[in-house]
Amino acid sequence: MLESANREIGRAAAEQERRRETARRLPALVAALDDLLFELEDLNLRGVGVAPAACRERAAELIAETTRRCLPPDLPEAVSDLMDRVYEAQEVALVRRRRAAWGVDEPVPARSA
Repeated sequence: MLESANREIGRAAAEQERRRETARRLPALVAALDDLLFELEDLNLRGVGVAPAACRERAAELIAETTRRCLPPDLPEAVSDLMDRVYEAQEVALVRRRRAAWGVDEPVPARSA
């Protein structure tokens, strides 16, 4: 009985640490998405139609992290379409950050494009 209680306490402590780590990482993720959006908006204002490969790669990494997927998603090449996808990821990241601050752990469903 004591062993079972100790295991349960250990699991709860590990889960709490995981929540804290997630809560610490989410502001950096939101900031990275903001930076990418700023770059994409600049490209859009300059009339660039196709996003550079580096922007698409960074977007794929950030969106994969936001949606908790192992593989980065296939993303559009058009700057305006890529911006839409990054805005969606930003929305999910902001909700995750809010939920982490509240201590709510339910996964946030990713919106489909």
